[in-house]
Amino acid sequence: MKGRVFGQTGLVACATAFAVGLAGLAGNANAQFPQLIPTRIALVKFAGSPPLGRLYKFMSKAPGGGPLFQLPSSSPATMGGSLTVTIGSGILDCTLAPGLFNGTVGWKELGSPAGSKGYKYLNKNAPTTDPCKVVIVKENMIEVIALATGTIAAPVDYPPGSPDISTVLTLSP
Repeated sequence: MKGRVFGQTGLVACATAFAVGLAGLAGNANAQFPQLIPTRIALVKFAGSPPLGRLYKFMSKAPGGGPLFQLPSSSPATMGGSLTVTIGSGILDCTLAPGLFNGTVGWKELGSPAGSKGYKYLNKNAPTTDPCKVVIVKENMIEVIALATGTIAAPVDYPPGSPDISTVLTLSP
């Protein structure tokens, strides 16, 4: 089984739930703001026998290039974050450790001044140390690439049709 695409282009509420919890908005450093946002692609790839998850990719872009949400007022390089993907009863968890990119793992603050255009998390050791290889967060797009799929089961274990995908990105202290 080489792969299968779950989800669909369109509004997230149709097939995929993506909630973004961003801290530091409106002056409240501990606030969580879940938002449903449009999904471009949610892809899970399996290979081998028995099938093992090899890739999870998610991309969301704002229609017409407008903002999806407000960026956090505190840098994830300082506070870190997490990513949890749930498909059926399977879960993919990533820890997005705090710290600036050191050549191997960490956050890049995009734009000038730093962080004004968003943030990019890179982990060159994925999936050895953590499944997430790239997480890009900008006002108008989010992209996630993980090189493993945790306990997400191969598609043969699902009933006909695409199951709902819940992807939760949290950038908080």
